[in-house]
Amino acid sequence: MKKIFAVSLFAALALSASAAYNFPGYNCTDPAQFSAAASAAAAENRPTSKCINTVLMKMLQTPVKSFADYCALVDSVVDAENIVPEAKKKNTKLYLKKHIAYYKNLWLADVWKFCQTNPSDIDLNFAIRKTKAIGMTDAQLYAYLIDRLLHENFQPGQAALAIDRLIAIVPTLSGVDAKADFQKLNRKYSIFLLKDKAKWEPVIAKIRTALDTY
Repeated sequence: MKKIFAVSLFAALALSASAAYNFPGYNCTDPAQFSAAASAAAAENRPTSKCINTVLMKMLQTPVKSFADYCALVDSVVDAENIVPEAKKKNTKLYLKKHIAYYKNLWLADVWKFCQTNPSDIDLNFAIRKTKAIGMTDAQLYAYLIDRLLHENFQPGQAALAIDRLIAIVPTLSGVDAKADFQKLNRKYSIFLLKDKAKWEPVIAKIRTALDTY
């Protein structure tokens, strides 16, 4: 019986020591939970997750007062974590500076200025979901989305998100040629049906519905 108990206890301890990674959430206020999550992420070789949890833990331990100080914290964490390959440190820093601020709604206007000189895919989410917080008007958002949709290639989900936002704000704007703009989008994106009809068909349907409306 003692031998069985000892084996069971060892198994339980081993399971506890190798607990699966579980993100505590951006609203968590317990540094210990982020510390545990960082350790689990490291054990599972998830460098970005380890850095995110470490940054959030440190922000609770010592409140950060400005975006500049926050960027310095991110840089120090990524540089200190040997788990992040040297070749990926720059992109990891860029991602974290935007990602954590986005989900915690911190320094959004400053982050948006940072996005202008350090562009990446997440910028689209700032423009669409944080429009007022970053100081962007609907007219500016319209111009921004049209420009990005025409000059960059997005995944279907991203394109659909941007087009939905365009359709929502067009009625509030004056001085824009929505029909001409959606005709350009239709010409660009319709060809993607040949690549993956199932994924792109809903996106094209949105564009063509907008064309019929305007």
